[in-house]
Amino acid sequence: SIYTHPEVERVTRVAFEIARGRDGRVCSVEKSNVMETGLFWRQEVTLAHAEFGAGVELSHMYADACAMELVRAPKQFDVILAGN
Repeated sequence: SIYTHPEVERVTRVAFEIARGRDGRVCSVEKSNVMETGLFWRQEVTLAHAEFGAGVELSHMYADACAMELVRAPKQFDVILAGN
């Protein structure tokens, strides 16, 4: 997948809005450890958080770790933000 700045910002802003109506936490999930697009995703989400994420706690997690954590302790997540 090829991500663009406007598209990542758009979905990130939606995730922040959803989180504000819930527990206020977003976990951004990507594969920045093995894919350049994952690194771009992480950087863009971090930039969007600085600009639009007031009142929302942002964390980052690798996709493989997230899959394990969803099975192990799903209640730790509020809103998960991920590409396809």
